[in-house]
Amino acid sequence: ELRQALGGCQDGVHQAKDLLVQNRLPGGTVLDDVIAQMRAIERGTEDVAISEFNSSHQTIKEGIRRANELNAALIPTVVGDLEHSRRVLLTQWPFLDQESDLDASVRDAALQLADLLERETFFRELGDIDRARKLIEVEHDRRFGAALAEKVAEYQGALEHLVTTPGWAELADDAKEQIVAGLHTHANDDGSGRPSIAQLRADREACLARLQQAVHSVHQINDGDRIATVDAKPFFLGGVDDMEQLEAALTGLRDECQRLIADGKKIVIR
Repeated sequence: ELRQALGGCQDGVHQAKDLLVQNRLPGGTVLDDVIAQMRAIERGTEDVAISEFNSSHQTIKEGIRRANELNAALIPTVVGDLEHSRRVLLTQWPFLDQESDLDASVRDAALQLADLLERETFFRELGDIDRARKLIEVEHDRRFGAALAEKVAEYQGALEHLVTTPGWAELADDAKEQIVAGLHTHANDDGSGRPSIAQLRADREACLARLQQAVHSVHQINDGDRIATVDAKPFFLGGVDDMEQLEAALTGLRDECQRLIADGKKIVIR
């Protein structure tokens, strides 16, 4: 009777163990020990079975209780939530961890979530796991939204500037579409592609260079090889402290422009 009773319980323990293994969840070794003790009772002589049961009945009882809890808790939606929590730790948290202005509560939530997901009793902590994950997600989504809005605003401003470029109105429609395409894509980004926050920030920083390239394309189409771009930055390296330095920088810039004009070039300053 003892062996028969334990045999019926083994199915539930095995089911719980399979759920843990299939979903890469902790606690499998605890059930392995219970299964091993059940098998020892099942396969031993009557005296051995009684002896094993007397020494391990409390462990077996706890193991069966744990298996029942696991089988009841690990429904598909819960398993999906746990996998989602792991992804949040692997994808969203590493970025937030590098943010210098991160609130301590978010960092505490990440530490708690990592700890809870590693516990053998994680199935008794599902509420805390959910709360910690959501706190991280909310902060990540907030920063994503801010980065997206800043990038979009930057590129919308670039588009407004581009259409005021001398010569823009004279371009053919297909030329305008080709020049504006890259800026337009970023200016109308709705975030549905889920780029990383780092990518959004990098694209925002690249806006000025892309705008300058677009302006250069406008001039090049209208004026061809006559266009010469002059970068003013080298003339002001190290900054300007007084009028003498300012005059020297402007003189250098003026000389370069005069040289290019004498060669028949049309100058674009950047």
